[in-house]
Amino acid sequence: PLLYRGLLIHAGRDGSIESRDLKTGALRCRVEMPVGFDRAGPALSGGMLYVGDVRGGVHAVPLALLTQCGTARYSGTAPSSTLRLTTDG
Repeated sequence: PLLYRGLLIHAGRDGSIESRDLKTGALRCRVEMPVGFDRAGPALSGGMLYVGDVRGGVHAVPLALLTQCGTARYSGTAPSSTLRLTTDG
């Protein structure tokens, strides 16, 4: 997991990336990807969150998406494709 400004950000083997309030545990945002993630956890650089998946791919997700959204879904077809995300809210 990654701690960032009162949030805990976690990438799971089910393909989800979640941000939760560090004090309450309340879900802030959830991004769903088509492949699960490695146990190594996310890394943050330049406003982007980088996560390695179980197939050896690396995904870049804008940090703002995990700090300011409701729910988002990945609509790309492969880790090497352009990351396209939509939010509900």
